[in-house]
Amino acid sequence: MKNIIISIFLLLTIGCIPEKYSVSPDGRIAFPKKKSVYVTDKDVSFLKEIVSNEAKEVNWVEWSPDGSKLLYVSDAFYIIDRDGKNKRKIATLEEPVFLTEWSPDMRYISYAGESKTNKDEGGLYLYNIITEESTALVKNPVVLHKWSPDSRKIFGMRMIKHLDKTFKSGHEIMFGEIITVDVATGQIIPLAPYCSGGLTVIDYHPASQSIIFSSLDLFLPGNPITPDEEMDYSIYAVNITNNRISKITKDEPIMYFCLSPKKEKILYVVIDMLHELLHGELYVMDIGGRNKVRLGGNIESFVPFWVSEDIVGYQYWFGEGDARKQTVWLHDLKTGKKTNFTELVDLALKNKNK
Repeated sequence: MKNIIISIFLLLTIGCIPEKYSVSPDGRIAFPKKKSVYVTDKDVSFLKEIVSNEAKEVNWVEWSPDGSKLLYVSDAFYIIDRDGKNKRKIATLEEPVFLTEWSPDMRYISYAGESKTNKDEGGLYLYNIITEESTALVKNPVVLHKWSPDSRKIFGMRMIKHLDKTFKSGHEIMFGEIITVDVATGQIIPLAPYCSGGLTVIDYHPASQSIIFSSLDLFLPGNPITPDEEMDYSIYAVNITNNRISKITKDEPIMYFCLSPKKEKILYVVIDMLHELLHGELYVMDIGGRNKVRLGGNIESFVPFWVSEDIVGYQYWFGEGDARKQTVWLHDLKTGKKTNFTELVDLALKNKNK
């Protein structure tokens, strides 16, 4: 179990995840493909390569909140207009980790970074788009984070050390503590007196003023870590005004989840903890945990995405070794129709190259 928790964290921090797909407010899908970035729509009625021939493969793309720009990562961070013009390199203080977030007011880009000299050190950094300066906001290792709608706060997961009392190795191990960070002052406030093992995703739900997060277990600081057989897998919600915590799912090891554009539904992957490759099943449900529907199984998708409130995308892997292939499917939640998005893209690329 310990190796599973470590593996999940590494998947998110060193980039060993499938390609990132990002959808703009008007439905434009951006995705990396080797050293390029493409933009299209759900029907692939057009396909435009807006970035090409990068120094390294592109492994992350993210639309700005208004859909006017794209942030992508290859050998460094870059911002580019949606039409492929005005490419701009972002100067960072430390080695960047690709998990990045635009502030809702588009003044900042936040990113997790690690020290160039000590990989055990790092923090949360802000890049000011206007002044083109990068500053350290939190010096403790912070990877997962989301902005408040008013761009005044960041909700993040800070890594802290605890003595390993579960596996009795005598070693210190890293677990996540959810915090709020005041962007103007840098003040850090722990959101609730809980720590999370195997924390993989956090998001903010404005209607309930809650942080939604997935965790492989939950415990109070200073208390023994819950033993394996009692680990409490779930998606949780913690209210930021009263620190009350509640469970949304029950007894499900969640690898990844994402909230729909209107924050009314949750798309999430339940992993098979006994399978070496972390096979999973994909589900969708209402934000409160009701009306759960299974969409697919035997997938290795840790980054499903929403195309619209009614259409989701997920990545399916099949085959073994060098023969393994990936297919991205789009699933219409109203009609149940599935579309092979990868096949449409490949066909469009083939026609463009004729």
